[in-house]
Amino acid sequence: MTELRNEMIRDMKVRNFSDSTIRTYIACVGAFAKHFRRSPREMGRKEVREYQAHLVEVVRPAWSTLNTYTCALNFSMG
Repeated sequence: MTELRNEMIRDMKVRNFSDSTIRTYIACVGAFAKHFRRSPREMGRKEVREYQAHLVEVVRPAWSTLNTYTCALNFSMG
């Protein structure tokens, strides 16, 4: 994930995201990749929807946390 990670960080810095947001988005995308045991580059919207369902049904995060994951994953999908 190093290449994707570096691209994401660069793109977020260009958009003036805070350091905290950058760390959070990178962690969210890392958790997504770990869940599927694949690079996010190998996945698409189908996996994002599956992961969102997993979060809602199993993890049950606060709405704001789910929204953060959704924004991070959408950002990573370009």
